[in-house]
Amino acid sequence: MRVSITGLTLLFILMLLSACSSNVDYTPDEIVKTEKSVTAIKRIDDYQIRLKTNLVNEQTAQLLRFQAGLRYVGSESKIEIMHGFDIHRIDLQIDDQSILPPSSSESIAIPTLLTKNEWLEENMELSMNEDQFERMIKSDGDIVLYSYYFEDGRTKVENMTRALSIKMSDIFQ
Repeated sequence: MRVSITGLTLLFILMLLSACSSNVDYTPDEIVKTEKSVTAIKRIDDYQIRLKTNLVNEQTAQLLRFQAGLRYVGSESKIEIMHGFDIHRIDLQIDDQSILPPSSSESIAIPTLLTKNEWLEENMELSMNEDQFERMIKSDGDIVLYSYYFEDGRTKVENMTRALSIKMSDIFQ
């Protein structure tokens, strides 16, 4: 029971820090662009987070489809993480401010075993209204992927905000 309480507390702190931290670098280590998609990857400690999305145009941009991924790349063959119902969350931001309505998530500690170098993937969709779409295009807004997870007793406080972002211009044709 103590592990669950500790897990819930850390998950709540993680969500608060990532929501209000503006000093964190969300720049991906790598962006791969093909004729149809964009993939961004960022390494944070012993993990990589990944955001894949199809290129969009004016007709298809109001419904964005993503594949978020988390991969353990550390020295152990397997590792257990704790997370809520959703490991990942997508946000649309202009000048570091979200343009989406506030959202919430259940703060329970679900254990998941990660195998080294294997992606844990989650498909996601996000719809934009016409005003949000126009603002994102005009200001070249950011599509931000947040990842909420921790290793019980091993997560460093300074690394609790795990995120990467890509520019709207990266995915708009």
